[in-house]
Amino acid sequence: MNPSQDAPFAATIMPAGKFASAAAEVPSQARAGEAPREAVADANASKLAARISRVVRRRTAGTIHNLRVEVRREGVFLDGHCASFYAKQLAQQAAMPLTHDRQLTNRIEVQ
Repeated sequence: MNPSQDAPFAATIMPAGKFASAAAEVPSQARAGEAPREAVADANASKLAARISRVVRRRTAGTIHNLRVEVRREGVFLDGHCASFYAKQLAQQAAMPLTHDRQLTNRIEVQ
């Protein structure tokens, strides 16, 4: 990793009823003083992923199955599956206002 780059982070919120966890990718050789910033970034990403997940579930009335929201430096990713393109679009529209300036990628599959 280039020392001038920020450390990447990611947060994943798993489907309801399963153990929710935030996965963080941190460099193996972090410099002194960087851990608090990374911890804050990871906590913020985890909170944002949880909030997006709640809003999407509420607005789609639970029609998105196995919903997973990932917040990464590259953007926000929605994963799961549903029965209609309408439900997929509802999920995207629910998440968009919460992503702020991050790119939203809707990877929900219609089955």
